[in-house]
Amino acid sequence: MTGKNAPRRVCLAAFALFATSCAPSPDRPADLTPAPAEPPSGDTNAAGANASGGEAAGGSAATPAIPAGETLATFTESEVVGIMTVTSSDTIDLASFAQLRAENSEVKAFAERMIADHTRALGRLAGLLGPLAGPDPTSALMQREEQVVAHDLQLQPDAAGFELAYMTAQIAAEARMIAMLDRSLLPSLAAARSTRAILLEARSMYVAHLVKALDLQQRVLRSAMTAGTPDTAGGGGGDPGSSLRITPHK
Repeated sequence: MTGKNAPRRVCLAAFALFATSCAPSPDRPADLTPAPAEPPSGDTNAAGANASGGEAAGGSAATPAIPAGETLATFTESEVVGIMTVTSSDTIDLASFAQLRAENSEVKAFAERMIADHTRALGRLAGLLGPLAGPDPTSALMQREEQVVAHDLQLQPDAAGFELAYMTAQIAAEARMIAMLDRSLLPSLAAARSTRAILLEARSMYVAHLVKALDLQQRVLRSAMTAGTPDTAGGGGGDPGSSLRITPHK
């Protein structure tokens, strides 16, 4: 078991490093210039081609660039669905908590958008493999990492600190998922065209969320700096004692 899962643990570590490089500190904006599109060889999926063409024409998202030989890990179709399902479910949990704790109207609106978009994504995923999509070591590890993020958000003493921590966490999460889609999940589905088409749509969603989160993080930071040090004696937005629990994926 340990030997089999070791490459995937290395894969997740690489994604974490990529996310760290893409998720800037408040004083170091990220370079979001997309890499040139290089669709995987042999992929003639019409849905994927239409998605890539739409993105290039509309400029809404960068097409995935997956140079040959740079795939970090491969997964079964069932595992891919499980990973995507866990990620969307955890994102919804965090966004629901953000709506309770945040005071910034833009952060609340962002959280509402995350809930709506990922609820739709879950609906698409639910129709793919049904009961065949089960938990796997990778999705379980990702969920444990998300629980650490949730715990950190609970410890934020005021609304301003929570808002900045939430937006920064979302930047890291979106960047990690884009990297994972490009380097593992999409290459794993070369023969599963319908599932691959859904993942291409999900990738566009993650890119749009990342761009929005980067912009909003900077404005939240500027707002906090302008307002000065928040008064933590009165508590933050919502009930500081409110708890966030991420339900294990079954």
